[in-house]
Amino acid sequence: LGHRRIAFLGGRPGVSAHDQRRGGYEDALGAAGVAIDASLIVESAITRDGGAAAVTTMLARAPDVTAIFAFNDLVAIGAMHALDAHGREPGRDVAIVGFDDIDEARWMRPALTTVAIDAGGLGVDATELLLELIDGALPRHVERPAELVVRASCGTKREGNDR
Repeated sequence: LGHRRIAFLGGRPGVSAHDQRRGGYEDALGAAGVAIDASLIVESAITRDGGAAAVTTMLARAPDVTAIFAFNDLVAIGAMHALDAHGREPGRDVAIVGFDDIDEARWMRPALTTVAIDAGGLGVDATELLLELIDGALPRHVERPAELVVRASCGTKREGNDR
């Protein structure tokens, strides 16, 4: 949607999910020709409270942010509430995208755009991999598809969004 000031909120380095999601964020910025700005990356607990705290930190560092990619939907939901408390309307003033597609995401106002994964399938894969390792198999890499579920929080379903 043409955003150039995109923050990444939530999680802690050294945790594989954080490192992979942050890597995807950085790869996407690079592919779009957007320089990575370390001030737009804010670590936090992966909770609603963590998301709210991260937004407060982010706005103090970079009040010109127009979009946020959150570590997960809980961080995104906390961020949406904090944006509202700071006078910024999610989906209009700041686009926001979460990760996981929890049930609460579609009930938010505006409904949360998110990356959907098959958590149950990931659990099955993890169990199978563990059993294989116990049986002496070599470790192997497994990937599952993800899908972007576009809802109003990213701004595409609102009129007049020119960012």
